[in-house]
Amino acid sequence: RAKEIVEALFKRSVIEWNRFSSFQDVTMRLIAERLLPDASGITYVDRELVSKTRAPLKPPAMGCAFHVYCSPLNAGAAAVIDEVARAFGFTVEQTNEMSELGHCAKFVVYLTALTWRSAETSAQFADEVRKAMDLGMSVLLVHEMPGVGGQEARHGCEFKTFFDHPDGARGPEAAKAASPTRAVRAPLD
Repeated sequence: RAKEIVEALFKRSVIEWNRFSSFQDVTMRLIAERLLPDASGITYVDRELVSKTRAPLKPPAMGCAFHVYCSPLNAGAAAVIDEVARAFGFTVEQTNEMSELGHCAKFVVYLTALTWRSAETSAQFADEVRKAMDLGMSVLLVHEMPGVGGQEARHGCEFKTFFDHPDGARGPEAAKAASPTRAVRAPLD
């Protein structure tokens, strides 16, 4: 019966295949772990990204900590930067005050399924990104992609999602505002 087939197929969690070689190594390890008997111990894939020792990051040019802007309009940005800082062992000074934008080394844009799909909040966030770019700030893109390990709860999405809008990457508001005499920049141009 169909129900039994579906239950059998999805009895275990799905192993996602990715086109990027670093993630393909992880997929291959997960497949090997599923096929090998439990008594095999820990499975390693030669040169897999998660098995490599990370080189320490160079200290920030501005002093003893990285100073970044994490907008309160970009849900999860501050938390993901804290997570990255812990993983790589460096200190991050965060601000969410636009008045301090000029003193920050990076403007963090946390890309999730909600980033550009939250109506007025997204429009306000896009204005902040434009201001940062007008100041010549570096924009640090952090993309939450789908996978195992909590990405669903953090609204992970495929990168192509940001370009799937029927009116193009910028959406209907930008398409309406564009004219031969006025250029409209997409938030991440």
